[in-house]
Amino acid sequence: MILICSATLRGQLRRTPTVRCAPIDDETTCRRWRSEFRNAFTLVELLVVIAIIGVLVALLLPAVQAAREAARRTACTNNVKQIGLAMHLRYSSHQTFPPGSSTHWTHSAKKGPRVPNAAGWASFILPYIEQLGLQNAIDWDLPHFNWPPGPGNNAGHNVLHLTIPLFHCPSDVRPVPANWGTVKDQTYARGNYVGNNGVGPMREWHGPNGPGHDRDMIRPGGREAAGVLYINSWLSMAEIPDGTSNTAMVSEIRAVNDVKGIYADGRGIMHYSEGNMYQHNYTPNSLVPDQIRLSWCVTTPEAPCIGRFPSHNTRKYTVTARSNHPGGVNLLLVDSSVRFVTDSISLDIWQALSTPEAIAGEPLVGEF
Repeated sequence: MILICSATLRGQLRRTPTVRCAPIDDETTCRRWRSEFRNAFTLVELLVVIAIIGVLVALLLPAVQAAREAARRTACTNNVKQIGLAMHLRYSSHQTFPPGSSTHWTHSAKKGPRVPNAAGWASFILPYIEQLGLQNAIDWDLPHFNWPPGPGNNAGHNVLHLTIPLFHCPSDVRPVPANWGTVKDQTYARGNYVGNNGVGPMREWHGPNGPGHDRDMIRPGGREAAGVLYINSWLSMAEIPDGTSNTAMVSEIRAVNDVKGIYADGRGIMHYSEGNMYQHNYTPNSLVPDQIRLSWCVTTPEAPCIGRFPSHNTRKYTVTARSNHPGGVNLLLVDSSVRFVTDSISLDIWQALSTPEAIAGEPLVGEF
C-alpha cells in the first residue's frame, strides 16, 4: 500500500500545513496526519473567543462591584453601630448623651458639666471607642477646645488633627483634615458621621454675653424642632418621649476633599460646632445645596453647597445627610439600632425622625 501526501506550510503566524491525500486505501492514516498538523486557531476562532470573554466580563463586573459595595456598606453599618454603642456606654456612665457641641458658660439655659467650649460630640465618646489615649491627651481644664492656637492654649491641640478610622465610611473617600485658615497648627480632622441637629438651619450663636443655646431659643418652631445633638443638648432618655427607636441620632455625609484656596471643605469636621452635625430639611442624598460657612464651601455635583455666612456669630447652617451607598444612607437611631434609609423616604417621616418629641401635625413614624 502506498500513501501519497503533500504538505505546504503557510506563514509564520499560523503554522498549519495543508495536507492533501490521494484517493488511496489508507484514508484513516491520512486523517490522522491532518489532525496532527492542525495546531493553531484561525483568526475568526480567536475573535469569537475574545468576544465571549468580553461578554462574560461585562456580565460579571457589575456583580463583583455590587459585592464589594455590599461589603463596604456592611463595614460602614458596623462603624455606625459602634458609635451607637459608645453613646450608650457614655450614657450609662453619665446619665446623659453628649451634646452636639459644648459651651462652658454657666448661664446657658441648658446647664451641663463645665467642659471646654466647642468640644464636638465625638470628643465625649473617645474612651468608649478604644481611644483612651486621645481622651487623655485632651486638657479638659482649659476653657476652649480649639482656640487660640498653640500648645497649652487650647484643650484639643493634641487631637484636633488626628483622624479616627472608625469615623471613615469605606464606601467614600477618606476625608482629609481641613486647615483652619492661615493658622498652621489648626488642622481639623473630619469624618463621614454627623449628629442629628433637627430641622435647620442650625442657629446656635455666640453673642457678646455668651451663647444662646437652649432649644427654646434656637428654633422658630419651638424646642421640639431641635434634634438630639445640638449645642449644650445633654439630653437624657426622659427628654426623648418620641421613643428611642423612632428618633435619629447619627447619619452620614459625603466627604469633599477638594481644596478652596487655603481652606478645605468644612463638612464633617469632628471637633467644632459646625461640621459635626446635619439637618433633616431634605431627604437623604438631596441635591439641594447645603448652606455652610463661606470659606468652607467646596461644592461638588454629589455634595453641592453655597457659602451663606461668614463666621460662627452669624451661622445658619444646613447640611443634608448623604452617602456613597446607592439609594440611601445609614441612620443610627437613639436605641443604637442602624437602619438603611432610602432616598425615597417621605420628607414628613424623615423630619419626624429628627425630633425627640412630637410637634403639632407631625406624622407617626411607624415603618420606614
